[in-house]
Amino acid sequence: MALIQCKECKGQVSDLAATCPHCGAPVGQGALAAQAGASASAPSASAKSKGSTWWLWILIPVLLFVAFLIFGATVGETPEAREKQKAREVIKLCWQDQSRKSLPPDTARIVASMCEKMEDDFRAKYRSNP
Repeated sequence: MALIQCKECKGQVSDLAATCPHCGAPVGQGALAAQAGASASAPSASAKSKGSTWWLWILIPVLLFVAFLIFGATVGETPEAREKQKAREVIKLCWQDQSRKSLPPDTARIVASMCEKMEDDFRAKYRSNP
């Protein structure tokens, strides 16, 4: 091991060093050995692309989300789903009619009992609240 002079800053540097500790410039045979070792240990571009699967971690959840949206859109259009939605709308209209101020109290009670009966039938048929 010998000390040599850095070509950039003129400081004293070991000839085995890859870079100058003062300015960071590459120095002598240590720099050549470091460059050769770095190029030998660095993976090639083809090996790097084969091992790179980060995009799968993004693509798979996105595809699952899109499939879920498509499935939800098609299931919502079944005849049973349309019938269920109509029943909900009828119950809603029933309660709106019951809340009218122009109805006499006796009629309002009868309409309310009919609305409650429709809700009970809905729960029995679909096993969920309207």
